[in-house]
Amino acid sequence: MQLKTVFSLFSSLFPKQIEFRKDVKSGLPDMRIVVNGLALEVELKDTNGTPSELQKHNIRQINRSTGLGFVLYPEGFPKFQKIVKVVKTCPPNVPIVTAFTLRKH
Repeated sequence: MQLKTVFSLFSSLFPKQIEFRKDVKSGLPDMRIVVNGLALEVELKDTNGTPSELQKHNIRQINRSTGLGFVLYPEGFPKFQKIVKVVKTCPPNVPIVTAFTLRKH
């Protein structure tokens, strides 16, 4: 799956919740998707792409705060879709980490 295909899939899945960042500051994720009040910050990479040290740092910072940060490669899109489905079904008052733990079993 190519990166352009991933962009079009995101647009169709999240028509209202997605924000593609065009003139992004260096190191910030390419997209923000808000699902159930939770911000998913997504850095998109082609299959052979590599995140910069600044991008890795920012994703770690997002994950330490109240959001979820991802570096997403085209081949990881199906797994990312599953994560989004879990977030969509999670009640807003349930901590997201608990939701992922409960869904694993």
